[in-house]
Amino acid sequence: MDVGIAGERETDRTKLYGPSLSLQFADLNQGQGAVARASAMLDDARARVQSLDLEVEHHRSPAWIVLRRRRKITEDYRAH
Repeated sequence: MDVGIAGERETDRTKLYGPSLSLQFADLNQGQGAVARASAMLDDARARVQSLDLEVEHHRSPAWIVLRRRRKITEDYRAH
C-alpha cells in the first residue's frame, strides 16, 4: 500500500494536487511473467538441443557409412 500526494497540470496551466492511494493485491500477481519467461527459455533450449542433434546426425552418418564399408571389407578379407 502506498499513500501520498499527487499533482498534475491542466491545459490552462493550473496545478491540481490531491491525495493518492496505490494498492497491490498479492494474490493477483502470481508470477505469470516469470513463468512465461522460463517457459520461453525452455522452448529455446529444446530447439537448440534438437538443432544440435540434427547436426551430430548429419556429421555422424557419412562416417558411420564409411566405417560399415571398411568393416565389411575387413570381414571379406578374413573370410578368404
